[in-house]
Amino acid sequence: MSARSDTAPGKCFVHFCGEPLKVSQYLFYKRFQYSKSSEQSSLCALSLGDFFFARMSADSDPCIAEIKLLFEDRANRESLCSLRLYFLPEQSPDGREPRHGEVCVAGAFVCVCYIC
Repeated sequence: MSARSDTAPGKCFVHFCGEPLKVSQYLFYKRFQYSKSSEQSSLCALSLGDFFFARMSADSDPCIAEIKLLFEDRANRESLCSLRLYFLPEQSPDGREPRHGEVCVAGAFVCVCYIC
């Protein structure tokens, strides 16, 4: 198991759960817990396949993110995740068009992000 407990202002606490799968310098996990403080009572958990709302930047509209991979790069001591991001048609350069249904996802792409 791995933990990151640097809880300086603006940081969060991250703890990978379960036995990792080791591949080269990477450790892959199925679940992690996080909190804005190191208090156990405020922990939230996310697992592979979970969805949540995310923003690409502070002033952008939220999109839907799906967790595809959770891993730790031991060589660089980084906690990382791979996300598939889903956007609404109105968030695309062409905007919503008549061919889009009422409930429609315009596009998706995968990115790798730092966890906290």
